[in-house]
Amino acid sequence: MRSTTTYNIFTVIKGLGFGATATLYVPMLLDYGFSYSQVAMINAIYWTILILAEVPTGMLADGRGRGFSITLGGMFHLVGGLLYSVANTFALAVVSEAFVAIGTAFFSGALSAWIADAPDRTETLAQVYGRETMLRGVGMIIGAFLGVGLAIPFGRSVGFFIFGLLAGIGMLFSWRYMHGNEPEHTMSEFEALGHSYAHLRRSPALRWIVAIQFLAGVFVMFNLYWAPLALIRVNEIGLGFVWMLIYPAMILAGWVVRRASLSRQHEARGVVIAIVVGLVPLMAFSINQPFVLWLAFMVVHEFGRGALAPLIDAYTNERVSSGYRATFSSLRSFVGSGGMVLTLLIASFALSGAQDVNTDLVPSAWRFAGFVVLSLLAVLWFVRPRLKKEE
Repeated sequence: MRSTTTYNIFTVIKGLGFGATATLYVPMLLDYGFSYSQVAMINAIYWTILILAEVPTGMLADGRGRGFSITLGGMFHLVGGLLYSVANTFALAVVSEAFVAIGTAFFSGALSAWIADAPDRTETLAQVYGRETMLRGVGMIIGAFLGVGLAIPFGRSVGFFIFGLLAGIGMLFSWRYMHGNEPEHTMSEFEALGHSYAHLRRSPALRWIVAIQFLAGVFVMFNLYWAPLALIRVNEIGLGFVWMLIYPAMILAGWVVRRASLSRQHEARGVVIAIVVGLVPLMAFSINQPFVLWLAFMVVHEFGRGALAPLIDAYTNERVSSGYRATFSSLRSFVGSGGMVLTLLIASFALSGAQDVNTDLVPSAWRFAGFVVLSLLAVLWFVRPRLKKEE
């Protein structure tokens, strides 16, 4: 099986699993009796664990093999998903998040590096990652409807049960088709870390993209609170249809990135535009707006985020050597994901005591965060590395 075919199939499996939890995650936590502050805190713990696991798992991927790392990621997601489906206490929720976070850390860097170094890959990285975004979007939409449909008879926690089962399928698939099907890696784990750190220090372009990813961490606020806000206007089935309406924007974004194949001198511009497109709808959101306007804002937001991920991956992997590609991607995530932790900690404090979202509190938080990030983004745009000096 060609590497691109293997990568595409795994992307769909993973997308189906995450889609099954996408509309049910926060409502499930609320069903368990958690407050909105606790939901933010649980997610802050998730991202903290993910950050701590990023670099060690990236080093393991470069030292022992990316396929091996991907298989381990599936195993951790299998355990975390099944545990989360019964985790009705705060402690169990944190343990479940820890398993899912470590599994995600094993995927981070290893997946993009596996296909970037595939010997039979003929497409550009922007094309590969753009198609990945499209396929992940298809999987997320189908998975969301599967989760919502089964949540009616079995409860919202069924989403994580599906997530765990699909993670197990992905684990077996990766062991069969991805483990060992890659170039031999002669660099040890700590050599990969040393090269990654040295490259980050000497490259203005890579330091710039890490700072961009840090700012993009503000988008985690939308992940947490869009579903409860939508449930003010629609029921459980309606939430699935909302997802079906907004998430194709991510598929479209992947298609645009794939078609555009931006040159190096235009990559930074594409990244910045994607963040702005994602931020502006959040800043314009208001609790009293017509629901159709909510949908329009969500569509535009998803388009911006859908374009951002493949653009950042392509920008990074085109500037990093094969031997330490996974480690560097994990190092980038380690630094960049700090933005998500900071956002969640602030949200947990700001929303302390809030028992519902039928107020303008969450949209106000989105607007404030958007203005802060846009201001910092403007600074980064003016200090962005030019092509001749970026390395």
